[in-house]
Amino acid sequence: MSSLTLALRQSIGSRVMRLLRSAPPVPTSAMFALASIASCSTRPCIWHPATRSFSYLNRLRQESARNAEEEVAHQQASERKRLADRVARFRERYANDPAFRQKMIDNGRKRYRQPERRIKANACYRAKYQANREYYVKAHERAWAEDLSRRRTSYLVTLIARGAAERATWRTHAPIAYTERVEHYCTGCNRIRFLRRWWKEKSEALGKAEQPDSDRYMCNHCFANDWPRVVPETYEGRLPGIFKSPELPLTTAHQKNAQQAMVTRTTHPRRSTSGPDYTMNSVQSSYALSQTLHCS
Repeated sequence: MSSLTLALRQSIGSRVMRLLRSAPPVPTSAMFALASIASCSTRPCIWHPATRSFSYLNRLRQESARNAEEEVAHQQASERKRLADRVARFRERYANDPAFRQKMIDNGRKRYRQPERRIKANACYRAKYQANREYYVKAHERAWAEDLSRRRTSYLVTLIARGAAERATWRTHAPIAYTERVEHYCTGCNRIRFLRRWWKEKSEALGKAEQPDSDRYMCNHCFANDWPRVVPETYEGRLPGIFKSPELPLTTAHQKNAQQAMVTRTTHPRRSTSGPDYTMNSVQSSYALSQTLHCS
């Protein structure tokens, strides 16, 4: 190699080093890109030790990034496997251990019945109802038309809200309305319920040998559909239909048909009419007869 070529390389190398020292810091990836796109004619003039260090740094950076990604993926896979094993163990114990299952149910019931959680849940329910109002209205109308027990429950709630408890007395139970939901054990459906309206059993309705250690309650649904227990002993005023027959109240369509039939009978009266007697005396007599048969 001639002395001219060596001198040229040394001068170019010294200039490149001075430029690198005086220039602001450039990212390693950018330096490597500039060195890699240099043409073949200029590569012999570049000082090799100056570019080789940048290429090594870029390779180390890429390898470290690749190792970090693999480590993160491995940690995520391990965490998913650990959670899956934990869920499998929990489900197996929940299915095979009755005591553990009941404990989880009780804890969940207490947790979701806290006032703070109930406020949030009620807000979510209202928002969901407003967003799907038409669907819930149709579902309510369908349930009202098909489910007699639901009609009786709603009708009894309406009567109690309108003051029926002040005009009537029941032999075995008395209505109680709380301002907030209260947890009691229902003797009708044999489970713990969380409601505002309850029917408390009277102590004088039981014999001395049957006196319970604590108060006994029935939910409004069970009491409304327990015929003839729901029939009051005394009632001031006109007796509602729910206390006249276990098949009342009727649906809206049946009420319209009954009204049309009433209009027809009024327009064309018959000489003699026969039908069930829904007076208070007849209801009380049927109630007494059923209680006698039940006790015997």
